[in-house]
Amino acid sequence: MTTVHTSVVHSSPTHVAPCLPPPHAAGYWAAPVTRTCVSTSSALEWTGSPIVCRTCSPPAINSTYRATYVNRYTYRYACAPGYYGTVSYTTRVCSSSTGGWSNDFPVCKRCEPGYYCTGATARVQCPARYYGATYGLTTSTCSGKCMAGYYCPIGSTSNRQVPCGAVNRYCQAGVATYVTVSTSYYTTPTTAPPTLRTYRASCPSYRSCSNGEIQPGVSFGSTCPAGVTTTQVADCTCVHCCAHTCACMRDTLRPA
Repeated sequence: MTTVHTSVVHSSPTHVAPCLPPPHAAGYWAAPVTRTCVSTSSALEWTGSPIVCRTCSPPAINSTYRATYVNRYTYRYACAPGYYGTVSYTTRVCSSSTGGWSNDFPVCKRCEPGYYCTGATARVQCPARYYGATYGLTTSTCSGKCMAGYYCPIGSTSNRQVPCGAVNRYCQAGVATYVTVSTSYYTTPTTAPPTLRTYRASCPSYRSCSNGEIQPGVSFGSTCPAGVTTTQVADCTCVHCCAHTCACMRDTLRPA
């Protein structure tokens, strides 16, 4: 539907009728028309056609942008979440004479992996403990938490960003860096690769632990009586075997 809104500029016997400028006819546009009063054989008549004012239609947008209504002839455009731009927004105004819109849409880029974007002017790195594997992420949790056995520093793009790295380290799910165990612990599960341990356990009372592992027992072989071997334990006990004294080696004699 069209609506006629005109203003008249007289220059007898001619007048120019454009659409009224805002705020009188806000949101409408039309090319001004010039009409002249002429005398015919029967009467005085105006040449040309009456002005027809049309509603300003906002520019069509895709998912790259978000629009904010300001008034019937003004819209504000910004980058949508998942994108970032060089400016916060651009304002576009409908021309009352052409129906065209001033300015351009903002230039928006899709957020890259390792980042999330809220539609502002800057992309933000995924925080430590999280990873961003895809384009267009919109929240600080990005694609989710890092997998157990790995750690994720800031800006990670995979849930397996960095392997925990050594048998004396462990990494639970969603951590920013590894934890190194003390000599009182060993890393678990022991069935996992040495670089991908996920937790720790206390060292058994009858063994010693070093560098994240339970240390094997020590055997003196044929120097001790049949049926007797030594097993490494946490304390240091000097014991006698055979015809000599065994050295104090954090070992004790136990039945085989």
